[in-house]
Amino acid sequence: FFADEAHTVLRRALLDVWNDSHDLVLHPKSAPHTAGGICWAVGRANGWFHPFANVRQKDVQRHLWLKTAISSAGSPVIRTLRDLGPRAASSPPDYPDLLALGHPALLTATTRLRLIGWRDKAWRDKARVARDAQGSHQAESASAMTQGRLGRDHR
Repeated sequence: FFADEAHTVLRRALLDVWNDSHDLVLHPKSAPHTAGGICWAVGRANGWFHPFANVRQKDVQRHLWLKTAISSAGSPVIRTLRDLGPRAASSPPDYPDLLALGHPALLTATTRLRLIGWRDKAWRDKARVARDAQGSHQAESASAMTQGRLGRDHR
């Protein structure tokens, strides 16, 4: 389903879950259940599922022979992974709703580059809005000064 780099990130997530919560790995409902939960959490963090990619969560569920959705197995994984790192803000409205796990090591290089590009665009947009506001303010000030002069000239 996923590119080679994804396998590395998934193994990293499994290792992080193992280090923080042995029970989640040693006493799962089933091994595929834990694998599905890790795939769901890391997949959501990286935008691997439809509508951002061609993979559907049901495809992973079928591949792992799970009867329940992989998202149902993802909740304990998310709790474990989020407890290991800082909380992140939600996505801006114009961007995909990626799951914020707070761990750059659980993101692929592609996702990190995408996030950096979005960040840089947001900074450029913010600077443009500030320039536009400053230009508008200067225009209003110039207009007010002109109006003031005209008012004095007509007296």
